[in-house]
Parts: sequence; structure tokens; C-alpha cells
Amino acid sequence: MPSLRPRVASAIDEVPCSAPEIVSATPLHSGEGLETAPETTLETVSPSYSASDQLESATSSPRLRQTPSFRRRLPRFTRAKRSHRPPLALRERDLELLRTAHAYRLISTPQYLLLFADESRDGVYRRLQRLFHHEYLDRLGSNPNAPLVYALGRRGAEVLEVSHRKEVGDHYAAHQLMIGNFRLALTLTARDRGIGFTWRAVLDDAPVRPDGFFALQFPNRPERKNRAHFFLEADRPTMTRERFVKKLEGYWAWHEQGGHTAALGIKTFRVQTVTKSEERLRSLLAATAGAPQLQNGMAHFWFTPESRFTPVGLQSIFRRNLGND
Repeated sequence: MPSLRPRVASAIDEVPCSAPEIVSATPLHSGEGLETAPETTLETVSPSYSASDQLESATSSPRLRQTPSFRRRLPRFTRAKRSHRPPLALRERDLELLRTAHAYRLISTPQYLLLFADESRDGVYRRLQRLFHHEYLDRLGSNPNAPLVYALGRRGAEVLEVSHRKEVGDHYAAHQLMIGNFRLALTLTARDRGIGFTWRAVLDDAPVRPDGFFALQFPNRPERKNRAHFFLEADRPTMTRERFVKKLEGYWAWHEQGGHTAALGIKTFRVQTVTKSEERLRSLLAATAGAPQLQNGMAHFWFTPESRFTPVGLQSIFRRNLGND
């Protein structure tokens, strides 16, 4: 008998491997100083600028104090004049930063720092700064107290030979960053557990329009029983419950018709919905459980609140801490 209730669980609760222990990631420091500090050129963070130099500068006579040209502040949301830009020679690490921006569409500095945790924080920040001022990356927003958000820039798109995305609105940005947080949590936790994780593209002509599509592969399970596929729905409280249920009904009709197998070559799938709050989660659960056309597919619809996997204070997305199977 199929379950008559949607699963309140994270996508990787499917994990049919070892005991679901907590897998913690190092909590992200706020990075507020890094994010909001005035930008400087490379020389201002060079080891050659010693503490003694700073002390001498601080105690010298005001008449003799001069601001060197290399300490010129760079604008935060507009690009510096070409004559004021710090030098940049593209490296392989820069290309990785560009590919990441293209893959995530929008990505914040804290997300970058988590993905490139093996790098120096200041080093990542400097490379992002240069890539922005040399037009390889774009910066979105105008709030000086918020983390910087990056998108692939015109020159970055030319280097990667991909299309350059046009300007986006605040709603799209918030929605895309929500998707990115979930993808980032999966990436870090799967990497830590040795689980295969791939983020895949969905065909343009598919009848469903998910926010993401990903696959998990568990190395300790037998072949043909070690994969799981999920469509992602990042729900912000702008969609009515009725419209949300209609969307799930579209997924289930496609599943029953075998369209997913014909289009993607997979046997089955689940729909992982991420909500902004516990209250919204309970509301969508009630609406889904009360939909007659979804009764035979309840086990395919999974839900989790965003608070469970945000990068700040990231906890395991493997553990079933809502206990509603």
C-alpha cells in the first residue's frame, strides 16, 4: 500500500546506506567584514605592507601623511576606470570561478567561499574582485550591507563560449539563491560522504518545469539499486496552494505515462520541495495530502524547510529529524 502522506524529509533521506549520523560542515563565519570592507588593489593585502608600516603611518604627522595611489578604493557595484583596475591574468582557478557562476546562474560570496573552502578566503575575494572589475563577472544588488551576488559577465561568457544572461529582478535573484543553497548543501554533504551527486539539465520540451534536477549514486549499494533521481521545487510563498497542487499533479501524470523514462531514461523520480518556513511546509503538506489525484503517488513527494540546510550552521541533510515517514 503506498503511503497516503507526503514525506516530510530531505532528498537524501532516501540514502539506503549506513546509519544516518549527523554530518556537520564547518559553520560559515559571517564574513561581514570581508563583504562590506572597502575594496583595495592587490598591493594593500600584500605581505610587504607590514604592521610596522601601518603603525608608522598612523603616528606620523598629518602634514606628511599621504594616501598612496595603490590604496585607492574601488567601487563596490560599478566597475573602476580601466586605469584604476588591479591587474588580472586569467588562471585556471579563475576559470573555475567563472564555470561555477555559470552553473549556479547566481551565486553569493559566502556560497563561493564554501565551495572553495580549500582556498584562502582573501585569495578568493581578490580573484572575484578582479573578475568583476574586468567584466568577467557581474555583481547584482545595491545593498552595501548584504553579501555580494555574482553572475557570469559578458567577457566571462565569451571565454566559456556560453550565452550572457540579461539583468534579473529581485524575485528571480532570491529564488535562484534559494536553489543555490540547496544545491550547495547537497554538494558539500555528498562530497563528505563519498556519494555521487550530479546536477543535470532537463529537456526544454518536457511537460514539467522544475527548478532543478539531480541524481544521487550510493557506492555501497548494488548496481541498478544505487541511484535516485529528484526534481527540485524551490517554493517561495508567492504561489497559491491550488497552483502548487496542480504542478504536482502534472509531475504525477507524467510519471504515470512513463514520460520521464522516454525523455530522461530513468525508471522513477521523486519531487523534493523546499519551503521558506515550517508554516509554509505544513500548509503545502495539507494541500498535497488532500488532493485526490495524488493519493497513489504520495511517496514520491518530499518536503523540507530551507532552514534545515542553509550554509550558515549547515547540518546534515541526511538525518531524518522530522520523523514523518
